Amino acid sequence: MPEQLKKRQKKVIEYWNKWTTKQKTLIIGIFAGVVLIVAVLVFILGRTHYTEVYNFSDTETASRAVAALKEAGYASKLGDDNTKVLVDEDYYVEAVTTLYSSNIGDDSFDISDLLDTSLTTTNGERLTRTFLRSESQMKNAIMLIEGITDVNINYIAKDTSNSVLAANQTISAAVTITYNSGFDKKKVEGIATIVAKGLGNKTTDDITIVDHTGAVLYDGSEEETAEVNITDKDER
Repeated sequence: MPEQLKKRQKKVIEYWNKWTTKQKTLIIGIFAGVVLIVAVLVFILGRTHYTEVYNFSDTETASRAVAALKEAGYASKLGDDNTKVLVDEDYYVEAVTTLYSSNIGDDSFDISDLLDTSLTTTNGERLTRTFLRSESQMKNAIMLIEGITDVNINYIAKDTSNSVLAANQTISAAVTITYNSGFDKKKVEGIATIVAKGLGNKTTDDITIVDHTGAVLYDGSEEETAEVNITDKDER
């Protein structure tokens, strides 16, 4: 085996020595150029591209927002003025949702700020705004129910607008409610219906509702749920 390697090495050297100095220089230059191009492409494609999430009023709050995003696992940094928060554009949706659901100082997120149309309107950002509008409407509707004192809706936004399978896709949601003695637990099915409509689901099969103690009040996967009528009168 070592002898075969030596023979191959000798042949390579003999073949290389057949080239003139000018030809060798040209070959080395081409090889180096290819390596450089590959290295540049790897650098460009592997580099994180940042987009602005929010512009806070002070650097301290912005820094806390960046820390919260990094803790959640999303690449983020401050802008040049140290008040703008930038995040990896591939995780814009997740970053907006993270900051929206957190309370960072007095400058916490407001739904109207997140829906500001002056922000760059990529597909991911438009998707986020659509679902945040829906989430705000769902929360407002649920808070109108007697006895409900707080509600939190967790789900992962999906863009099914261009999918041929959109009709069969649903969005799972976990709803946590806090209530007082005036709440009738029989109304949890109505809450599930509100959330299903807000997410565009045809049924409440993928909706789960728990209370602030963790007790399951509604599990759509275990219920004989009816189809949701999107044109109900209560939506008018």
